[in-house]
Amino acid sequence: MTKTIACTVATAVLIVVAANAYMVLGTRGRSEGRPDEMRHAQTAIVLGALVHPDGRISAMLADRVRQAAALWRAEKVDRVLVSGDHGKWSYDEPDTMREALVRAGVPERVIFTDHAGFNTWANHVPARKVFGVRTPS
Repeated sequence: MTKTIACTVATAVLIVVAANAYMVLGTRGRSEGRPDEMRHAQTAIVLGALVHPDGRISAMLADRVRQAAALWRAEKVDRVLVSGDHGKWSYDEPDTMREALVRAGVPERVIFTDHAGFNTWANHVPARKVFGVRTPS
């Protein structure tokens, strides 16, 4: 029994290490593409992430917003769909992202919000069915 558990843990660790190595080596250490290297898409979908209780966005969410704004400025997307958790009145990822995009120079008229993006699946289904996204970036 102990050998089985040890083998299972060792296999899981090996899979995680291999996946990380593949990602790092496959992207040559880069975690983002340059907007001028991207093909044009109808919509950039910005998935939600942590918004702190004081309203500050997490580093991960700030990077997502920054990349979406860069894609819009480079004319690689026609609109931006922000999708995140707004399950409580006191926690609002989509409007926080919208405000950050507007501060970054993206016009409000091209930003659409999905307040029911509680997970990745919940983010993508409405993108197609409700917002008509056909070619997300």
